Amino acid sequence: MVEFANPRTLAHYDIYDWPMRNGASGEELGRPALGTPIYAAMPLLSARKRFVEDPAATQACVDTVARLGGAAFFERRDWLSHLRRQHSLAGMPGRWADEAAVRALVASEFEQSRELFLRHMGYSPHYLAYPWMMGSPWSLELARRFGLRGVFGVALDFRRARRRLPLRAFGRIKSDWLRLLPGSGRSSFLSIATGKVTGISRTQHLAH
Repeated sequence: MVEFANPRTLAHYDIYDWPMRNGASGEELGRPALGTPIYAAMPLLSARKRFVEDPAATQACVDTVARLGGAAFFERRDWLSHLRRQHSLAGMPGRWADEAAVRALVASEFEQSRELFLRHMGYSPHYLAYPWMMGSPWSLELARRFGLRGVFGVALDFRRARRRLPLRAFGRIKSDWLRLLPGSGRSSFLSIATGKVTGISRTQHLAH
């Protein structure tokens, strides 16, 4: 666990920054309720395991915040330690999903996206740009099985892209770096790097 949803984080992070959670009615996306425990997360296609939180433990923390004043609860100096105690009282706050379940979930990403391509475009894609990182060994193997010819990962994964993988993989860079190309309005490496570091410090995703 890395955080409890509180007024500061709800104001700071975009709705898309919050990772998927396991709730009483199933998978939940979007802004969590105040007091919701937030666990370290990464993109599904890059993950090798999955922790499924216990909805009862989550609800106990949310109910504690609601009972003790809602947003005003977080004005207390001991709010974090109070919620941590509540969280620990719940015992085991979740479980690790078995490997077969995780593999099936990863496979569903490829199945559903291919189905949508076939339905709306009439063909299935041959290349995939991972939204973050390069993708786990599982998802790379699944990409090959689903007919993909190559994948792209962020530039930081370029070394891994050069290793022996189930299919061709390429590093990619974000459009920020295009401003280094010659021409009017060209930027310096330092100005681009400074802007990226500043941006990361302000908008770092909880989910990555």
